[in-house]
Amino acid sequence: MKTKLLTSNQLHEAARLLHQGQLVAIPTETVYGLAALISSESAISSIFTVKKRPADNPLIVHIANLNQVDRIALPPSKLFFQLAEAFFPGPLTIIIPRHRNLSPLISAGLGSVAIRMPSHPIATDLIQMLGAPIVAPSANLSGRPSATDAQHVLDDFARKISAVIDGGRTTLGVESTVISLLSDPPVILRPGNITKQEIENVLGTTIDVKISLQKGPVYSPGMKYRHYAPCIPIKLFYERKQIDSYCKKMNSNRRMLLSITALPIANCDHYKLSTQDLYACFRHAEKKDYSEILIFCDPMAQSNIALMNRLIKASS
Repeated sequence: MKTKLLTSNQLHEAARLLHQGQLVAIPTETVYGLAALISSESAISSIFTVKKRPADNPLIVHIANLNQVDRIALPPSKLFFQLAEAFFPGPLTIIIPRHRNLSPLISAGLGSVAIRMPSHPIATDLIQMLGAPIVAPSANLSGRPSATDAQHVLDDFARKISAVIDGGRTTLGVESTVISLLSDPPVILRPGNITKQEIENVLGTTIDVKISLQKGPVYSPGMKYRHYAPCIPIKLFYERKQIDSYCKKMNSNRRMLLSITALPIANCDHYKLSTQDLYACFRHAEKKDYSEILIFCDPMAQSNIALMNRLIKASS
């Protein structure tokens, strides 16, 4: 099966393929997603197969309007609508109790469902055209760096999925913030561009954060397994003298160095560290056969919770 490369003018073709139970990768403002129609049990099952995704890792349902929530969840709380009003459409995923008719594959057998309304016009237009929500985990092999352009999707899934819609490079570059409303107070399960402070300002209350690797049930993607990792080693450094010492002791002329500000270190090719370009840099390092990726986590980088979450999980 040849994977079709579609443009934004070919959404009807993408909708046709999805209605046929096929998989189509789509751009969102965060990363590319691997979409299946919410009503297609076989397509949803094939997402797990194609991605090599553990069955206990739930999927995120993407909607185009709040009217679609009734089909997938129990009547939401006031907190849900406060968050939706402030952040939908946008990079926030909200976990609430699921509707009994929702496929258990989507929620990994749990009594909850993760819901997001993307802001990318291709994603929202396609969902509106379908007249139904979609499930769309990140369009990458499980554990690999997420895809932030169409070529990344093809690198992982050429001839394995029906199509990818080319929407160019994604704007934000890392996955959505995930917040669970299943507990009191609510808890952030995955950091993203929407911060704890922004959410607390909307809700008018303090929320918890639980973003480390965990054992037990997985309520959000990115909680339990090694994620975002290229197939070459990643080493994190928190002090300049550490990275200088390492490079002097360990000889190599094929290193990628990621840092926010340029560091004049011999035998390292410097690239700027940012959330927008992180996954693209990881994939570029693989293609250029770098032996390792060194990342300097200065105080500015450490203050970016979403960025540090991805770096720690990719290097674990």
